[in-house]
Amino acid sequence: MVKYILNMGSVDKPPLPTKRMNDLADDLKVDPRTVRRKTEALFGKMADIILAGTWARDGDGHHGSGWYVELLDVVLRLDVEPMQSIERRTIVATRDGLEEVVNSVDLVPRKADPLSGQGVPRTEVTFGAVAGPDDTISGVNLQSRIMLPRRLAMGERHTYGVVITSTPTAPHYVCIPLRRFNRFRLTVRFDQRHLPSTIWALDGVTSRQIDLRQPSDVLLAPDRAGEVARSFDGLRRGVAYGIQWLSMTSEAG
Repeated sequence: MVKYILNMGSVDKPPLPTKRMNDLADDLKVDPRTVRRKTEALFGKMADIILAGTWARDGDGHHGSGWYVELLDVVLRLDVEPMQSIERRTIVATRDGLEEVVNSVDLVPRKADPLSGQGVPRTEVTFGAVAGPDDTISGVNLQSRIMLPRRLAMGERHTYGVVITSTPTAPHYVCIPLRRFNRFRLTVRFDQRHLPSTIWALDGVTSRQIDLRQPSDVLLAPDRAGEVARSFDGLRRGVAYGIQWLSMTSEAG
């Protein structure tokens, strides 16, 4: 059936799609409409797999292989100077002997300048691991090697904490998975003296949609602590999940 659908065979002049479906219907002794319906369903499943990125192995991803993220829990503190991103990550090893992972985060400045000079972000491991050699900064990307306290066996979970300190960044915080992410939970704590005029959730959007800065249908309202929160499950690779906002005075430009 797969060869018929994908037109795989040794013939020099392959038949048209309609004839292939009719031939398959004859072979299976079913109505051609049944073949067409099943074919469309199969192609739909293929499209879902491609869009979800699930063709890749669980442990594969940018900056190394051998693990995936079961939970990324972030508290972004905008009520302190410099701002802090407090992360708690639970990873799962997909091979024996995993002893090192890489944290990668894009810290986009308010202006489109690279992260350089004073106020360079830094990473501090707070528990569950040891910081590797110096952080690597490329453009707006900050990479940190994280040395696990012991080698993990395949299937073993481990949780560690990281605090990233940085100058104020662009008015959004997103996770764009480049490996398997099961769940992402984000809390943003704003300075109550400077609450945004509009806050909204970003659920599987493109980078272009972030740049447009158009509020989504999911608006968020700060509580008495100046906080908003959002959780995302079953994240797809290559698209963004998080929270974006507009200040009382426009930050455009």
